[in-house]
Amino acid sequence: MSTAIETTITNIDTNIQEYGLNKTEKDKKIQDITQNLTNLREHKSVSEQKEDLEKWFEYHKEAELLNEKLKSINTKKLTEISKQAHNELLTENLRLKFIEEIEYFSGFSKLDVKLEEAGSSKGKTSTKLMIKKENSITSIFSEGEQKTVALALFIAEIRMQKNNNPIVLDDPVTSLDHKIACDFAERLLKLDNQIILFTHNSLFLSAFESSKRGHRCNTFNTSCNKKNKHIYLYKIESEGKCSKGIITSHIENRAENYINFAKEYLNGSSFNLEDICSKLRKAIECLVDEKILKNITPTRFSSKNNRIL
Repeated sequence: MSTAIETTITNIDTNIQEYGLNKTEKDKKIQDITQNLTNLREHKSVSEQKEDLEKWFEYHKEAELLNEKLKSINTKKLTEISKQAHNELLTENLRLKFIEEIEYFSGFSKLDVKLEEAGSSKGKTSTKLMIKKENSITSIFSEGEQKTVALALFIAEIRMQKNNNPIVLDDPVTSLDHKIACDFAERLLKLDNQIILFTHNSLFLSAFESSKRGHRCNTFNTSCNKKNKHIYLYKIESEGKCSKGIITSHIENRAENYINFAKEYLNGSSFNLEDICSKLRKAIECLVDEKILKNITPTRFSSKNNRIL
């Protein structure tokens, strides 16, 4: 009996070893087949993209040839011509226009600055702005003065371009006092360019509204017959930092509209109390402006005499 059991155990051990060998062989065959499939898929992908790859190699060769030709070009003469034109034409014209622009700002008419050539390379010449009395401590600009000079130079460069492309500005009067901000608003209204302006400064906005060069235009969907600058006001409505802002026309920012929104929410089948409270809060803010302040700005911030104190 024991002999038969030992024989059976031996046979089982033998079978286990054989199955183990077979499994190793099968795993190897599976690995080989998988690798072959991967290679075949790569060949298929290359075959399908053959034309695109050939074109890419052609473009790459052309690009290399062009780069070699570019490196072989001597820009010395071009740089000399550019420098000469810069010194004789561009710098002088830009300097004159810059002086004209800086005089628009209160207290800057006697600013002692100059424009100089800042170096030339590969046919390009740069310009830098210098204070003439470099060694005088009193000539060092404050942050507001630096920004004022930069705005004047910016307008001068726009005039040099002689085009009417739109101008986009994002809070350009940060760190400037109200008087300089008003001067800049007046200067922008004199330009023929369309201006897209983002600002949080209500006094800067008031400078546009109170100017004789422009008017707040409420004809968003129809034409306006007034000849001076059209000023369209928009407001970004947001319920918090995590909420997306919605751009609305300024004429929609009225108490009546917010009250109607709240009524619509209340009459709906389901409503969010937070949304209703938000609309009512904005309605109250508008009522203060409309009924108490009469939508007007204090006189000290405006050139209009009919504004409240």
